[in-house]
Amino acid sequence: MKYNMNYSKRWLGALFTLLLLVTTAAVAIAQTNTVVASGTETIDPGHDSKTPTTRGPYDTLAAALAIGVAALATSLAQTRIGTAGIGAIADNPKRLGAVIMLIAIPETVAILGFVIAYLILT
Repeated sequence: MKYNMNYSKRWLGALFTLLLLVTTAAVAIAQTNTVVASGTETIDPGHDSKTPTTRGPYDTLAAALAIGVAALATSLAQTRIGTAGIGAIADNPKRLGAVIMLIAIPETVAILGFVIAYLILT
């Protein structure tokens, strides 16, 4: 049986991306309720002055990674779907609606990245 290296690299890349997202989210969630010595305390208008909210030193980096990795994954998926979709439309123009829906589905990953970044920073 011949071993396909490209297939293995794709799965390894997807696994690494998933591991990076989970690790980043776990670190961000862990830092949400802790006071970090080097973090700056800010008072949110929604909270009373007795409970300051804190932002850890890596919160901004975690938010940037959440958006960046999600956007990168979305772009890779849309590239492949778009290429296959153009071929499908060339064969049968009635498939245009289905292709548009398939291209829109990975965009939810980028939107989820924005939501995660918002949750990290608030």
